[in-house]
Amino acid sequence: MANDDPSHVHTTSLGDYKGEIFQLYIIEKKTLKDVMAIIEETHGITATAAVYKARLEKWGYQKYIKRHEVNAIVKEKQQRELQGKETTFFLRDRPVDLMKIEKYRKRDRVQHMTQPINFGKIQQLHSINHDKVAMELAPLRNQIAGLISTTPPTSPLQRPLASPQVWKIPEKLLYHIDIYIKGSFECGDWYFFNNERLIESSKHAALEQTSIMSFLNGLDMGCRYFTEGKADVGGLYWRKAFREMETLVQGTYHGIIPNLIIKVNDLDDSGHREAAKMLKSYAAQCCLALQSPGHARAAFFRALADAEMDQMKDLEIMVMSCFIHLFEVYVGPRCYSTFVMEMDLARRRLLRGEPIDRCLPVLSDIDAKFGPISHRSLDVIRLRTEFLFHREEYADVETYASLLIKRASTVDGDEWRRLYFLVKGGYHLGVTQYRIENYAAAMETLSACLKWEEEMWKVDESGQFNSEKSEMLKCLENMGSWSGRINEAATWRLQRMQMLEKIVATDILP
Repeated sequence: MANDDPSHVHTTSLGDYKGEIFQLYIIEKKTLKDVMAIIEETHGITATAAVYKARLEKWGYQKYIKRHEVNAIVKEKQQRELQGKETTFFLRDRPVDLMKIEKYRKRDRVQHMTQPINFGKIQQLHSINHDKVAMELAPLRNQIAGLISTTPPTSPLQRPLASPQVWKIPEKLLYHIDIYIKGSFECGDWYFFNNERLIESSKHAALEQTSIMSFLNGLDMGCRYFTEGKADVGGLYWRKAFREMETLVQGTYHGIIPNLIIKVNDLDDSGHREAAKMLKSYAAQCCLALQSPGHARAAFFRALADAEMDQMKDLEIMVMSCFIHLFEVYVGPRCYSTFVMEMDLARRRLLRGEPIDRCLPVLSDIDAKFGPISHRSLDVIRLRTEFLFHREEYADVETYASLLIKRASTVDGDEWRRLYFLVKGGYHLGVTQYRIENYAAAMETLSACLKWEEEMWKVDESGQFNSEKSEMLKCLENMGSWSGRINEAATWRLQRMQMLEKIVATDILP
C-alpha cells in the first residue's frame, strides 16, 4: 500500500519491527534464534538474545506462562466459579489461552481446573465489568504483574461522557471491540505483512474494501442529492449503500467497524438522524441474521443499535482510540496501519473543529523518519491542505497544495501514489485559485489536474475522484463562459453532464 522514500535512510531499532517480531515469534511460533536470524538478515539489525528477551517481556510477547502464574490463574478461576462467575483472563494485556493453562496444569499436577476455554474461539468471550475489576483484583494484582480476570456485567453500564446526560450503553460494546481486535491478532486472522503495507485482515480484502467504498459513496451521494432536493435519486443511493451491509457485517477487514460508526455520525451531522438510527438498527439486524450470536462483532452491532445518538461522537473517539492502542501493541507504532488509524482519528477531530497543529504530527518529524516523498509525509500534507481548504484559509492552502504537487511529482515507481496526491493537490489548489478569483492560474491548474485524473483512471477505475472532477469541470465551464471561450465552456459542460449521467446510471442499478 505504501512505500517509504527509497532514498531516505533512517536509523532503525528492534521497536521498528515489532509487528514482524510478533508475527514470527508468536503466530508462526519460530524460535528466538530463528527470529533473531531473520531480523538480522532482512533488516541488518544485530542484537543479543538478552536484548530480545528484554524487549519481548516489555511488549508482553511471551509464548509461555510461568508456573506461579498458572497457579494464580487456576486458583482465581476456581474461586470465581464457586461464586458462579464466568471468567476471562488477560496477562500483560493479552488474552490468556485457558486450554494452554489446562495443559500446564496437567503437566505440573496443579489442582484441577474445570471448563477450559477454547482459545480458537477467543472472539466469543464474554464481557468485563470495568467498575468492579479494580476492587476485586487488588490482592491478585499484587501477586502477578499484569494479570487481570474479568466478569460479565449483569446490567448496562452508566458512564458519564462529554454530554451531561448519562450514557446508558451495554459495556459489552467497548469490551467486545477490544476482544475482537486482540482475538483477531492472537489467532492470526489479522497479521503483519510489513511496515509499509496495511495489515492483512481479511481473506476477501478486495471484496470488502470495494464494499466499503460502495457503502461510503452511496451514503455521501445520497446526502448530496437530498441536499439538492432530489430525494428520489438520493433514496436510490442510500438503498445501494444499505445493500452492502450484509457483506460488511460478515467481513473481517479492520476498516469496517470504524467506517460504520463514522458514517452514522456523518448522517446525523448532515441532518439525517432518522437515517442514522435506521443504519445502526439495520446493521444489528443483518449481523443477528448472519453471525453467530456469541461472536464479538455480533455483540458489538447489537450494542451499537442501542447506543444513544447524542453519545455517538464519544463512542467514535473511544473505538478509534482502541484500534490505535492495540495496533501499537501488536504491529508497532511504525507500521503503516497504525499511522492510517492515527490519521483517521485526526481527521475526525479536525471535523469537530480542533486546531490543525494539535491533531496532525509535525511534518519535519515525519520527513526525518520516512523521507519527504513517503506516503506518510504526503498524507500529512494532504490532510492539512484539505482542512485549510475546508476552513477557507486560502493563503495557506496555496502553500501546502503547491508543496504536495511538488513532492508528488517526484514520486517514482508508484503511479497510484504519484497520481493520487497530484490530483488531491491540483484540485485544492485550482479550486482555491478559482475562489480567490485568480482565474488564469485556476484555468491552468485545473486543466492539468483533469489530465492527472484521466491518468489515475487508467490505474484505478474506482471513480474516487468523481466528485472533485465534477466541481473542477463546473469551475472551468464558468470561467470559459465569463472569458468568452464559449466552445470550451460547452465542452466542459457536456463532459460534466455525461459524467454525472454515467455515475447515476451505474451507481443506482438494482
